[in-house]
Amino acid sequence: MQEHLKLPALPLHAPRQSAQRHRGCGGARPDIVDAVKAKTETALSGIEELKWLHPELTDALEQCSNSYKAVLKADVPEAVAALTRGVPKFAEFGMVDAAWEAEICEGSFGRVAESPLSDVNRDLHDLAVVATGIIRNLL
Repeated sequence: MQEHLKLPALPLHAPRQSAQRHRGCGGARPDIVDAVKAKTETALSGIEELKWLHPELTDALEQCSNSYKAVLKADVPEAVAALTRGVPKFAEFGMVDAAWEAEICEGSFGRVAESPLSDVNRDLHDLAVVATGIIRNLL
């Protein structure tokens, strides 16, 4: 039976100190973007553990690692910067891409094995979709 990575539930709000960073969209705090970032960071640390537990899944897990690193290095910073500057359309692009990266990760297992990251991928995808919806309301 395949082990699944268990992650703690994340609140949909960020610590209060993040409020000062995000003032561009009428003072809207992109708490949901912070939640996407936190979920991605937790997933990345879990991926490293899974590589040790399931060396046969290294290629698929490496693809997931690359996808999640793209979320942290490009998508989340793009969304935060766009919201800070008051350009929510670009924040929307970042969150749409974050959802896509979760789908890429899930698909990387293909026919090789059942994905031990299915729950994480679904959570990240859903968070990013919710973030997209919230950001669209700012347009």
